[in-house]
Amino acid sequence: PQPSAQWTTGGTVPTSETPADQARAAAHLQAAGRTEAAVEQYLAAVREVASHGDARRAYSLAMQALQVLDELPTSSRRALLRTQLLLESGRLQWHGALVGAPFTLHEALNSLEAARLSLPHEAPPDLVGQLAATTAGVCYDLGDLDSLQRALVELTEVSRRLLAAGEPLLAARLLNDQAAVYVRL
Repeated sequence: PQPSAQWTTGGTVPTSETPADQARAAAHLQAAGRTEAAVEQYLAAVREVASHGDARRAYSLAMQALQVLDELPTSSRRALLRTQLLLESGRLQWHGALVGAPFTLHEALNSLEAARLSLPHEAPPDLVGQLAATTAGVCYDLGDLDSLQRALVELTEVSRRLLAAGEPLLAARLLNDQAAVYVRL
C-alpha cells in the first residue's frame, strides 16, 4: 500500500528552488534564529530530494531538520513537524530498503512508530491516513504474520478514526490497503 496524498505545511518554498537552495535557505533561517521556518524549509528540501530518488541525501536532511527541531519549545506545531519529518524518514528508509540503500524495513517501522507517538491530537486527517498507510506498507513488505496483522489493526483503527472525523474518502483509501493485506494473508 502506498500513501495516496501528500500533506504539506503552509510555509514551504516555491518549487522553482533547487533542493540545495532549500537546504541553504534552511541553514540561513536557522542562523537568523527562525528555527521553525528553518525546519519547514528542511522538510520541503527532504520532500524535493526524495522526489528525485536520492534517499540518502533526503534522509540526511531529515536528520538535520530533527536536530534543529529540538531547539524549539514543546508545542503542538513542533509535534506536527516532528511527525512529518519522522514520516518522511520512515518512507525514505522503507523505499531505500527496497532499492538497496543502507536502510532496513525494521528501521523504517521504528521511525514510523516514533512518528505515531509524536502525532498531535489535532493532526490533519490526511497526515494520520498517510502515517497509517505507510506503516501498513512497511508491515506488508515485512510479510510475516505478525506484521500483516499489525497492518490490519493500524488500518482498521485509523479508518474508524477518519470516519469519526468526517473524512470518509480518506478512510476509503485505507480500505484499499486493507484489502491488499487480506489478499496477502
